Amino acid sequence: MWPALYVRAQIFRKQGKYELAIQDCNEALQQYPGFVEAALLRASIYVRLGKYAEASKEFNYLVSIHPRSVTLARVLSDRAWFQATCPNSSFRNGQQAVRDAKAACSIMAWKDEDMIDTLATAYAETGDFDSAVRCAAQALAVKGISPEDAKVFREHLAWFQQHKRIPVSQ
Repeated sequence: MWPALYVRAQIFRKQGKYELAIQDCNEALQQYPGFVEAALLRASIYVRLGKYAEASKEFNYLVSIHPRSVTLARVLSDRAWFQATCPNSSFRNGQQAVRDAKAACSIMAWKDEDMIDTLATAYAETGDFDSAVRCAAQALAVKGISPEDAKVFREHLAWFQQHKRIPVSQ
């Protein structure tokens, strides 16, 4: 039943029923402890709920277990985003975010626009706005980018061109 629990957890998350989503993630992980996607979903919900210590612990654990390449790239990218944008500055680590995002982009052969945008955001967190602008432009140049993503990336690029980090709420 763990796949069904995961799907339902995704639905609960979209509905804003975060505690129910966490319960389903927990149950899915009890049934299949190696189900990294459920743990990653749980980490993103912890961030949404402001449970930053739990999110950080989850991200760090997921990196430590070395999941398969594509999943590792997603874990590294999500941890980088968290470390570059967390509203609680004590959980920010721009240098580690850059390392994680670079590793994620490398795993994905620099073809994942979201991960490249995460690297741009990480660079901005460190104050390296030239690199942030370069990466944001690279994210916009990826083939097949959706109009919704393009709009978000253009907004990020505008912030970086003004030597500003993206607003924490994004």
